[in-house]
Amino acid sequence: MATGEKSVTASANFVTLRRVPWHLSDVAIGAGVLGLFQAVAVVAQARQISIPRSIYWSCYFGPLLVWTVFFPLWIARRRSSAPLLWRMPSLLSIVTETMLAAILTFLMAVTIGVLVVTWQDVLHRPFPNQGPFGEARGAPISFLLVYAAFGATIGPACEELFFRGFVYNALRQRLGRIVGMIIQAVIFALLHDFSIAQRVVVFGIGVALACIYEWRKTLFTPVVVHCFFNTFVLAFGLIAIWRSPYLGVTGTPRDEGCQITSIAPDSPADKAELEVNDIIVTYDGQPVHSIADVAKLVSRQHAGDVVYVQILRDNQPQTVRVTLERRPQP
Repeated sequence: MATGEKSVTASANFVTLRRVPWHLSDVAIGAGVLGLFQAVAVVAQARQISIPRSIYWSCYFGPLLVWTVFFPLWIARRRSSAPLLWRMPSLLSIVTETMLAAILTFLMAVTIGVLVVTWQDVLHRPFPNQGPFGEARGAPISFLLVYAAFGATIGPACEELFFRGFVYNALRQRLGRIVGMIIQAVIFALLHDFSIAQRVVVFGIGVALACIYEWRKTLFTPVVVHCFFNTFVLAFGLIAIWRSPYLGVTGTPRDEGCQITSIAPDSPADKAELEVNDIIVTYDGQPVHSIADVAKLVSRQHAGDVVYVQILRDNQPQTVRVTLERRPQP
């Protein structure tokens, strides 16, 4: 192993992905499959196809995570004679890297916060933010908790293995560290279904995580930083959702508005006798085009507020009176 490739501690580098002779074609295949997953999601959204959560988890999100782990480890196993798990980190290493990760997460969060505030002050408009739960914000709280658990643990670990352990190492070997950091961060940002402004932030996070990996020579630290950061973001998202009233629906965009795909039992929508497949045209007089539009309008109100929701049911316009409530606590 060349100078600079040594791990910071004798036990820190427990996944030897830095030593695997990667090919650029590996990156093309690995990232291409993830791009195909995203393209399917974009097409489904553009064609206004409603996907049940069970199908989403079993046929989309689950296989996507499996690919991010299986493909790099499969290639590594074929290309390297060294065992992939050749040395587990010591307890001291785990404690040290975890404490360092906490400090780095704090610095990263503060930096992003400053950049977002600067964006708003310079451009005089709010930073585009769909929230950590995106289109799932109206889902039952049990679903949001499962989503948050995955997003704070398994998701970051899989992404770090794929983007830093695999993609960055392959690009670093073939194109050098700086170019490798930039390109892997671009791929990392493009494969997140966010607005352009949010993707710029994700690009910066990708560069920061690659720098941390290059510094510590172990995936453990960027994995923990990524987990801490996602936990921070998702926790604030959950707090915001719990404090705001809720309608209790999920939906998908339609030309006329937002079609309801599910209704939480005993929710305000359920009590108002809204039905699955109803199309919400306006919410309290405001036109809506997606469940994100509905969630944004609901979040501006209070529990106990009475709102009027104009819907299309069997192509017939109706107006439904809904009394908003606080979201039930888990």
